[in-house]
Amino acid sequence: MGLFKNLIEFYDKQINDKNSTLPPLYHDYKSVNNDPLLVVTLNEDGYFISAEQFSRSKEEGQKIHVGKRKEDKSIIIPVNGKSFARSGKKAQKAMHAVFDLLEYFDFENNKEGMGKYIKNLENWCNSDYSHPKINSLLKYIKCGTLKEDIKNTGLDLNKKWFLLFEVVGNKDRSDNLSKDDGESDELWQNKVVRKRYTDYYENCVLGQNEFKEICYIMGNEDLATKDFFKFLGNSKLISANDGTNFTYRGRFLNDSEAFSIGIHANQKFSLALKWLIENQGFTIGESKFVLWENQIFSKKVPNRPWESTLGIYENNFESYSTGNKVYLDDFMKAAKTLKAPRKDLKNGIAKMNILILEAPGKGRMSIRYYREILTEEYLDNILKWHKEGFWEHFKYIKEDKNSKKSKKIIFEGMPSILDIVKYAYGNERENGFIEIEKDKFFGVTVAKLLPCVIEGKKIPKSIVEQLIYKASNRQCYKSYINWESVLRATCSCVKKYWFENNKGEYKMALDENITDRNYLYGRLLAVADKIEKAAQYKKNDKNVNETNAGRYMSAFSQRPFKTWEIIEKRLRPYLVSLSSGSRAYYGNLLDLIHSKFKTEDYKNDKKLDGLYLLGYHCQMIALNIKNNENTEGDD
Repeated sequence: MGLFKNLIEFYDKQINDKNSTLPPLYHDYKSVNNDPLLVVTLNEDGYFISAEQFSRSKEEGQKIHVGKRKEDKSIIIPVNGKSFARSGKKAQKAMHAVFDLLEYFDFENNKEGMGKYIKNLENWCNSDYSHPKINSLLKYIKCGTLKEDIKNTGLDLNKKWFLLFEVVGNKDRSDNLSKDDGESDELWQNKVVRKRYTDYYENCVLGQNEFKEICYIMGNEDLATKDFFKFLGNSKLISANDGTNFTYRGRFLNDSEAFSIGIHANQKFSLALKWLIENQGFTIGESKFVLWENQIFSKKVPNRPWESTLGIYENNFESYSTGNKVYLDDFMKAAKTLKAPRKDLKNGIAKMNILILEAPGKGRMSIRYYREILTEEYLDNILKWHKEGFWEHFKYIKEDKNSKKSKKIIFEGMPSILDIVKYAYGNERENGFIEIEKDKFFGVTVAKLLPCVIEGKKIPKSIVEQLIYKASNRQCYKSYINWESVLRATCSCVKKYWFENNKGEYKMALDENITDRNYLYGRLLAVADKIEKAAQYKKNDKNVNETNAGRYMSAFSQRPFKTWEIIEKRLRPYLVSLSSGSRAYYGNLLDLIHSKFKTEDYKNDKKLDGLYLLGYHCQMIALNIKNNENTEGDD
């Protein structure tokens, strides 16, 4: 199925779940972070009681700011006619059904909008789907004293306030409504009011229109609509306001022949998408990433495939028992347990949907990427990504929120896509972090790498080459930790690129049988680096200076033979300063590596490829292990 059908299917399944927070049809979300919220409290007779920027917590008996309440991250509001698609100066003429901006509740400056608002409330109250609290609200609004009442409380009027209404009382009404059935004095949380408004709109508003057209999404007859929801601010995924610029003329007689969407399909896929963006969406750069599965299970599949093995592990599995290491084998075992109870994986029922949205301009939103993939294949591809790019990485995280101390966490697999992009195209800033200047470029490049994870596509050569360039320019990093992070990420991506292009499979361990010139030159550079560091440590120099190996690394990657002559010449004094045992060990190791070269390969001054970094890092790891085991001799 396509994107819209999958969203509609998701809506139909979720809306029937008792724990669902999806809004019913003919409702919309109001984010609590956009405009300040003001709660106006009325009594059952429609008289003003109070106005405050706080919401009453019935459970705790205290006032809590609306924006701080978990359930009020976004508020569900009923919409009226074209109000969910309104924009610009004409927005005040299309008021929402119950709640709206204070500046719109103005009988003088918004006579047309207020007239429609009251008329719609009257029609609702006179229908079979009325509610006593809405009757109380209508009675109060007709008095026209709203702004004056708010001002009399001592508050300074703010036209950007978004008004919410609370009606206390109505305890002895004939319909005997129960709070257990979703009743609440706070109208924005009253599920009974939502249900009655939905029934009213469906039967009394839409029911009056008998003309129907074919819905191009569902294929059934429905009332067509040209009013579409806004996402990510004022951006619309579908727009139909151009009847003059040859959008369809010349091919069709009218716009409905070109494209027609039924109101129910529009409501369902729009509400589903807004819910997913609100609850499962992630912003990366200027792109919005949304992932969801069409099935509902207690164990969720990883919904952040761009994360490292550590990130996925932390978000989806129990805490790792051994403390500060996450090994790839353990990660894969844990990930595979997600598949064990899933009988629907083998028959192709369970599917993942991956969507990337962008708003390139005001009022318009585009779909950069969308894929529907079997959940089993999705999980397998994530494991494949981390297995083929397996390397050891680290991350420093704070011990707790209030602590300034950080602990080092080691994990295996691939780094996160975010880190790969950051290391490839970012620069070290004065604050000590590697950052990318352009958010748009960041999101676009992440979207370019995402198919490599979820679809198993090859990692782009351009990104791998950029990583090699960055890792080779060691002098660009004041922080050794930053450079080492870039180096390890580069090794992962080089290893995966080589494997995907049938250039060999390399392990994250020193392989002394490899005779490739790139790998061997990398080993030589690592030994030279280690010798100079060891000599500086021997002098008890805590402030170790940059080594010649690090200083000449960029030139070495371009012209290894010529540059090695320079490094080797400057290395001799450091080698002589070591103890006899260390001097003999390193000297023999250099001779051993040289002996593995073919003469023509050694003298070949051609640019090195990324394999030299694998040789460098593997040799450095081996030397560090040797050092920790105290295998170096001493006088």
